[in-house]
Amino acid sequence: MGLSGKQQQRLQPFLSDEILTRDAIDKKLTELFPDADKQKTNRQRILEAAALRAFHQHGSPPFPILICDDAPQFKKLTEHLGLCWIHEGRHYKKLKPLILLHRQYIELVLGQLWDYYHELLAYKQAPSPAESERLSAKFDILFSQKTGYSALGGCPRTNHTPPIFY
Repeated sequence: MGLSGKQQQRLQPFLSDEILTRDAIDKKLTELFPDADKQKTNRQRILEAAALRAFHQHGSPPFPILICDDAPQFKKLTEHLGLCWIHEGRHYKKLKPLILLHRQYIELVLGQLWDYYHELLAYKQAPSPAESERLSAKFDILFSQKTGYSALGGCPRTNHTPPIFY
């Protein structure tokens, strides 16, 4: 989890196979790092490692698929990881096509993603069955459209092509 060797040595006396509550872990972290304003990154890494260990102690992951952002710690939780659609948009912003039309496709798609996101926020304030159906249908249309720019259908990091935009 990126914890330095020095911090790993300091942590050794606190390690056990016992599954602890969050309060118990926080108490141990306070013993390890008495100043709450310092070592925040190390505290977070230890919490994430403890959560991963708890999942793995129970054998197979408690869920077959996890939809989340692209944080590396989630890749260790389950065999099948899906990228949340709102986080997927970050990768489209990194695309730098040479052809003007492809740049326009990216702008169009990103605009549609953000418009849809704002509609979801509005729905959250006033949900209704009719709006739920409309948004669900709009999602299907949005994520099955064909733009003519193949990089919108691929992941810039791995060059594979998931079926989102073609």
